[in-house]
Amino acid sequence: MLRRTSTGFGTVSGTVTLRVTNLPATGSYDVRVIGIEMVFIPQGNFYAGDATSTYSIRTSNADNSPIQITSEAALTTISYLTGGNISLTANFRKGYAPFYIMKYEISHGQYVDFLNTIGQTQATNRFPGVGGTNRNRLYFNAVTTDYYTDRPDRAVNYLSWEDMVAYLDWAALRPLTELEYEKACRGPLSPVPNEYAWGTTTYTYGTVLTASEDGTETFTDPGANARAIDQGLTGGDGGAGPVRVGIFATPSTNTRAAAGASYWGVMNLSDNVFEYYYDIRAGQAGRSPANGIPWGDGALDATGAANQPNWVIACNAVDIILRGVMTAADPSAGRVSNRVAVGRVCNGGNFYPGRYYTNGGRGGR
Repeated sequence: MLRRTSTGFGTVSGTVTLRVTNLPATGSYDVRVIGIEMVFIPQGNFYAGDATSTYSIRTSNADNSPIQITSEAALTTISYLTGGNISLTANFRKGYAPFYIMKYEISHGQYVDFLNTIGQTQATNRFPGVGGTNRNRLYFNAVTTDYYTDRPDRAVNYLSWEDMVAYLDWAALRPLTELEYEKACRGPLSPVPNEYAWGTTTYTYGTVLTASEDGTETFTDPGANARAIDQGLTGGDGGAGPVRVGIFATPSTNTRAAAGASYWGVMNLSDNVFEYYYDIRAGQAGRSPANGIPWGDGALDATGAANQPNWVIACNAVDIILRGVMTAADPSAGRVSNRVAVGRVCNGGNFYPGRYYTNGGRGGR
């Protein structure tokens, strides 16, 4: 982890030296430097839930008010609208303690780096194989036997939970909890009913792109600050699907709402692609994440699956929840406290089984 020595902004220059030992005396080596931009979320109190959004987290089944998280200690009572009271263990990450979160959703370019630096069998199992569909641009070159994309800055879609946690294990990151998600969106502020990650209840969809999508494209719609993934696009590559990560943060945007940014400056937490998080129910005693969620170690098992202790590796419709995407059919799904996908995830649920064009992700540490 590299960070500034003092508070500030702008370009940082310097030299980082990596020492590698125990290499064979002969042979060739493929050495790459791959960086992932992170945002630090400091320790502190925050609220989860807004008493209004679908299945919003609440204080208890008898109290619909948002619950304030004031420590990482065991939490004896927490609930969600229409749900009963549950208890969270002390080891389940509740968002009070400091953590890092990826500033942007996993991009096509980042996922290609992942596929090209793991084993061939591992990569085959982690490759969606849907390039050219719903703006997914991940491809395999059978001649050079490597993976490539021509849209490296676009959020990657068609990721299953298994794909995402494998990426996070490889990157020495970890899955986040939905409590950490709400803190990353809202910060220490009091909840605004039905708010989006940028702190207001209003939005303007981006539907018209400038010219070709080369990493500098923007939306030309006046005031656009949100992407509904099921809307067709005009300009660029067209079609329905995700766009460039952080697309609304431009030199001319000077507010959270204009940039589509969270309290801490994290991008696209309410739009672009659905992201996988641990459901609060995964924090109950007897479930794996309740024992703690360690960082990945950079290594996968022989099949390309994550192999970290306490992680939920197989997709489970109770332990996993999708958060933070707007659709033209249901823009409310992007609200900070909306849990519309509760209990309806992956192959065990009834919603978006397996890999689906709306699903991507991000992790933390």
